[in-house]
Amino acid sequence: MYIMYARVYAMDTPPTAAQVNAISMHSGTPDSTAWADWPLEGGDPSDASGHGRTLTVVGTVGTGPAGPPQVP
Repeated sequence: MYIMYARVYAMDTPPTAAQVNAISMHSGTPDSTAWADWPLEGGDPSDASGHGRTLTVVGTVGTGPAGPPQVP
């Protein structure tokens, strides 16, 4: 499996379609409003949100193939 990016938000209600679209369009900029933000670039499990929620990895993490280009 290839995971190229993961971001978690704490929400009291389900997100709207617009919120999901905004979250899915990863800008590459760390989001400090997220509960955690893992770009996973180059296999790095560090939390970019600034909250220190680095992933714990069991096994190996490596760099996968380049993903599709981002559409603005």
